[in-house]
Amino acid sequence: MAEKFDPSHASKLENPERLVELPPAKLVDLLQLTGAETVIDFGAGTGMYSLPIAESLPHGTLFAVDEQQVLLDRLQQKLREQRPAGRVEPVLNVENHVPLRDGAGDRILMVNVLHHIFDELHAVIEGMGLKELAAYEPGEIGLYHVAIVAEKPAS
Repeated sequence: MAEKFDPSHASKLENPERLVELPPAKLVDLLQLTGAETVIDFGAGTGMYSLPIAESLPHGTLFAVDEQQVLLDRLQQKLREQRPAGRVEPVLNVENHVPLRDGAGDRILMVNVLHHIFDELHAVIEGMGLKELAAYEPGEIGLYHVAIVAEKPAS
């Protein structure tokens, strides 16, 4: 059973130590971004990673998806204060439904989300129609992070 993030802990999402533990540049490299992709940051929260990733997308778009409107409101405030190179579109995930067309993203990023759905992880990836390319255990990419790289199969 997936657990939901408690929005009263939103300030923890803003801890700059998170960027030291898992630098956004590592994610840009892992995602192999060229700058024109559409990236979906699933579980974007307040945008701690969305905004730095969007800086690597001057000709692309980042959809910041979260199920907590209060977190997306904080992201909206950040967007009013700073303008990343790429376009950032906050998207509310309502009852596990993301209102984007199928195949909308070239890449999907989930940071600090997998532990909420760990018991369902492989089924989620398969259910999205993605092919799992690589799996990284804690310590391989980030000190405490699990990373899964998946892609949309060629049609």
